[in-house]
Amino acid sequence: CSSDLQSWESTPHMQAFYDVAATAQHYFEENLISYVKKLAGRYPEYRHLIITGGCALNCTTNMKLYQKKLFEIIRCNSS
Repeated sequence: CSSDLQSWESTPHMQAFYDVAATAQHYFEENLISYVKKLAGRYPEYRHLIITGGCALNCTTNMKLYQKKLFEIIRCNSS
C-alpha cells in the first residue's frame, strides 16, 4: 500500500493533478457562491443557510461564504 502511494506521489503528472484539483475547486466555489447570492437576494427574509452533503465538507468554500455575510447563520451538516 505504501509503495503504491510513493509511486503515485512521484509521478511526473503531479502538477497536472494539482492544476485539475485547483480548477475544480475554483469553479465549484464560483458556482456555489453565485447560487447562494441569488438565494439571498430572492429570499431576503431567510437569514439562515444550511449546507449538507459533500458541499458541507468543503471548508475553503464555507469560509468564503461566511465572509460574504449573506446569511446570519450558516450551518454545515455532512449528512
